[in-house]
Amino acid sequence: MSRIFSVVVVALAFLLPASSFAATVNLSPTAVSVTPGKVFTVTLTAEPEGTKLYTVRSNVSFDPALVTVTNFAFAPKWLALSTTGYDSIDNASGLLVKTAGYPGGITAPTVFGTITFRAKTAGTAHIDVTGQSMLLDANSKNTLSGTQGTAQVMIAVPSPVKTVAVVKPVVRVAVAAPAVVATSTPTVVASGTETVAPTAVAIATTSALAAAAASGSSFSSLQSILLGLLVLVLIGGGVWWYRRRTA
Repeated sequence: MSRIFSVVVVALAFLLPASSFAATVNLSPTAVSVTPGKVFTVTLTAEPEGTKLYTVRSNVSFDPALVTVTNFAFAPKWLALSTTGYDSIDNASGLLVKTAGYPGGITAPTVFGTITFRAKTAGTAHIDVTGQSMLLDANSKNTLSGTQGTAQVMIAVPSPVKTVAVVKPVVRVAVAAPAVVATSTPTVVASGTETVAPTAVAIATTSALAAAAASGSSFSSLQSILLGLLVLVLIGGGVWWYRRRTA
């Protein structure tokens, strides 16, 4: 019952003449930067400025081509007046109207409500409290006066992020072939006075092994060593016997 009474009082207040007191409806923040498709909020605050306010009707205009209203929420304790002409959101023409009363009245700046917008496309949008707004005192007089709240919304498309490709250097390692170390053939000394050239022994041993390989014979490592030793002994013995005989 009390809620219905409050609504009736609010409705009747708009039919009475205005008073000489001044009051405003402000917006915050006054500057907003967003990208297309993002949502943002703007807060409405009623400021009595020397009088006591009981009823507020906020008329807010905006650029419908750039922003659209998605929601409005009253602040705590405000009693909304849902009556034609006092409660509407028109995104086609860009106008929001919200009305409510405050039990006991307000004497200090008090948040009235919050508007949620969505940015539509790039550009600069303006949100303004119009002169059709009303702030009523205890005598139901409209105290609205002076410059009302305004906000500027900068809507910009974000710059593309540049991707820098990082190329890792290729490290090439040169692998040298292992060096081949030549080994000398030991010298065979005849008993007494003269040395046999190592190349002759090597040639003889190699020839013997090559001949064996050509004939199709196969030797194991041990057999090859024994054969080489035998050849060396025979050569060395022959040289020793020859020198002894001719001495």
